[in-house]
Amino acid sequence: MNRKMTRNRTWGRVGILALVCGLMLAAPVLAAEGGKDREAFEQAQQELNQSHYEQAAQLFFQLGSDFPDSKLAADALYWEAFARYRLGGTSELRRAVTALENLRTAHPDAEAMRDAEELLTRLEGVLAEQGDSEAAARLYRRVQALTTDLDDVYLLGPDGRAARAGARVSRDEMLASVHVLPGGGPGGAYFLSDGEPVTIVRGPDDEDDVRLAALNALVRMDEDKALPILRKTLTRRGEGTERLRERALLILAQMDSEGAEDLIVEIAREDPDLEMRRAAVRWLANVSEDKAFAAVEAILEEEGASELVENVVFVLAHHNTPRAHRLLRELALDEKASRRAREQAILGIGRFSDGEDFEFLREMYGKLKDPELRKLVLLSVGHIAEPETAAWLMDVAMSENETAENRANALFWAARGGEVDVSRLAAVYEKAPGETAAERRALREQVLFLLAHDGSDEAVDTLIEIVRGEEDAKLRLKAVFWLGQLDDPRAVEVLEEIINQ
Repeated sequence: MNRKMTRNRTWGRVGILALVCGLMLAAPVLAAEGGKDREAFEQAQQELNQSHYEQAAQLFFQLGSDFPDSKLAADALYWEAFARYRLGGTSELRRAVTALENLRTAHPDAEAMRDAEELLTRLEGVLAEQGDSEAAARLYRRVQALTTDLDDVYLLGPDGRAARAGARVSRDEMLASVHVLPGGGPGGAYFLSDGEPVTIVRGPDDEDDVRLAALNALVRMDEDKALPILRKTLTRRGEGTERLRERALLILAQMDSEGAEDLIVEIAREDPDLEMRRAAVRWLANVSEDKAFAAVEAILEEEGASELVENVVFVLAHHNTPRAHRLLRELALDEKASRRAREQAILGIGRFSDGEDFEFLREMYGKLKDPELRKLVLLSVGHIAEPETAAWLMDVAMSENETAENRANALFWAARGGEVDVSRLAAVYEKAPGETAAERRALREQVLFLLAHDGSDEAVDTLIEIVRGEEDAKLRLKAVFWLGQLDDPRAVEVLEEIINQ
């Protein structure tokens, strides 16, 4: 990746002493300045820098949910996707793709988009290798979209020079000679048939750029006159029109008129190009509720709705109304819907909860057998900041009938809601349930993580007690590590004690 996570390292005495103890202190102490969104972003950065990818993904996701208008929201989506990419696994990879699609829709001009396209290609390549036919098709379409005619397609090798003599090639030659596989390193995402990595570069299309500039100018001057021209542009078909139509749709989505809304709905429901329909469906989030929901309900009734249902979820999650919640709940329960659609529906319920959502999610959790969906329900409940949700999550965390992973996740989300005090965390540490020592240790490690991020005097005192009294060497080492992250003079004293033993 080209982007590097910035690190404001403030080591101090605590960091040096922790290193003397043989621990790697890979994250900075959180800076005190800045707003809550900055604090949340820096906390997520810390987790990512320490390779705690699951926690980082959760925190970046929550930042986007809690601060959708923050200047950091675009970067949070990118790093959420990156963390899920590092986690691996089909479910996490697909959720990473969703995060990048949300980035593309909500922040098309963000700096993060420059690297998001590369990451998206890598994600789709990995999914394609795992047998995901939709990802393979999207990757193949990416090649097709980049190749239009003899004059503007170039193959560049890893050093940026022409991969072959006469780098400009025809569309047919391109598709015949390029294998659609994920590529590593600077060579890009594609390989020639002889194994040489290449980057496919689409040359400039000056005519399209002029058209788009003229459309932008006309929209600013007179939207009524621009609308018929946009309609004509969006109905163009033929070779090389994809980019022009995509950009025209983006211009249309920025317009604030009833005619623009009607045209977005029309494209979302009727356009013959599936990719254009997907893009238009996502832009229904900007359309008035009645029109957007009428379109959404009609799309869900179509035979081929599975191709668009994930984009529909995106729209529902951005309309915080009873009607949206009803549709999200129906979709979450629909066993005929795609897995990704159900996942996104579950997440959307928690992010935009109303008074009935907690009971719905709790009942759903008890009926679900799928471990991944159960995990997402816990995450979704964790976004509903109410005392009763924290109490239920704590019950899950202490249940002997749960998996070790679900106990840890339930505890994390209960504590994140701010309804779990240090004394309750200490009780979980002492009475940690689990069939094996490894399961009990995993839950206790989660408690140590949460105590360190609580940062209160009581939390520091509890960590110190664990460092001094824990007999499990692995847990004691973990407690020392987290104690070393805190800018507290008592931590220095304890670490000095360990050194002098």
